[in-house]
Amino acid sequence: PIIAQRVYEEIRKLKESGIGVILVDQNIKNALEIADYIYVMQLGRIVEESTVEEFKGRMDNIIKQWLK
Repeated sequence: PIIAQRVYEEIRKLKESGIGVILVDQNIKNALEIADYIYVMQLGRIVEESTVEEFKGRMDNIIKQWLK
């Protein structure tokens, strides 16, 4: 957890300096804190894409679909 926190801090610094980053992560809560846009992949295919704001509005339904 400490290393992951440091990685997120560095990614946040890169974002603030204007550098784009592609982040692949299973920890959706941490990713949503720094992301501008979200792609959700399932079995190697993009099944959802939206802005963070749009995603947060549908997150409960999306997570329920994942748990099926």
